[in-house]
Amino acid sequence: MTDPNKLYESYIRKGSYFNLMLNCGHKYNQWVQNALCYLPQDILDEHKEKLVFLTTADIDGCRVARHYCENREVILLSERILPKQHANEGQPDVRYFIYVVLHEVVHAIKKHKSPKFDNLTPIEKQAQEDEADRLALEWFNQHIEEIGNPNIKPLTKTDIEIEQEKQQVVREQLYTDILRDCSKCEFYYKEVEVESADL
Repeated sequence: MTDPNKLYESYIRKGSYFNLMLNCGHKYNQWVQNALCYLPQDILDEHKEKLVFLTTADIDGCRVARHYCENREVILLSERILPKQHANEGQPDVRYFIYVVLHEVVHAIKKHKSPKFDNLTPIEKQAQEDEADRLALEWFNQHIEEIGNPNIKPLTKTDIEIEQEKQQVVREQLYTDILRDCSKCEFYYKEVEVESADL
């Protein structure tokens, strides 16, 4: 087991595990690092050199280097869900962001297959999603219990569904050009109906 001081060393320190794992831009690396601290320590330790996180929040496009693809599971995070300035871990959207990070980690470490390229049936695809949902929720709530902060409540499936509906609205607004700034998503939330078939 890696010394916790070394395992959890900040992404700012060149050569640290988080430094080599996170490529989301200076404003967002800290948030991804925070989310990864919700992982059980043994899981983070086992996969500390097998994951990389990317986002295009600070750039217009990006080629994923071959080194990443050959040596690590690549997780691409949507800039829509990245925490905004002055956010905190008690906010529903930030809790959802942390959940998404954990959910994608499950897909990576369980070596889940691609629905498209591995021709998964709907049942097989759903089984993978159910496993990712279950473990992400379990890890999130285990962390909340361990830190013992009474102001941060356990995450529920209902909490996740509410945030997913909001994100569906934001996706549609961005596509139809109603919304150009993701930070205003709450302001426009009620203006577009959510189609349950798309969730």
